Amino acid sequence: AEGPKPCSSATNHGLPSTLPLAEGSRLYAAAVAILPGAGGMPRLHAAMALEGEGDLVAIFAQEAGSWLPMGELRVPHGHAAAKTSLAFMGGGDLLVSTEGGHVQRRRLS
Repeated sequence: AEGPKPCSSATNHGLPSTLPLAEGSRLYAAAVAILPGAGGMPRLHAAMALEGEGDLVAIFAQEAGSWLPMGELRVPHGHAAAKTSLAFMGGGDLLVSTEGGHVQRRRLS
């Protein structure tokens, strides 16, 4: 399996060129956004749901060139096999929704 493919455009803007994925991992949903971090400084955040990881969404923040784990969020009612959508909204919230109509909103900052 090939590793992550770097994004040269992201690097040119001072952003990381890859997400924090183990080799061979497959995303089924992801979202990224620049949100306020500690002390109000903006940080890049990523939320990802991986195939084979059950009903969890992993949340990371970029700091000093590294991805730091921020926590996990359960997909509502264990519908990880169903279509799942992730979106950052409201300047610091993560919205998780499934094709079954379940919605969860978590404040991150």
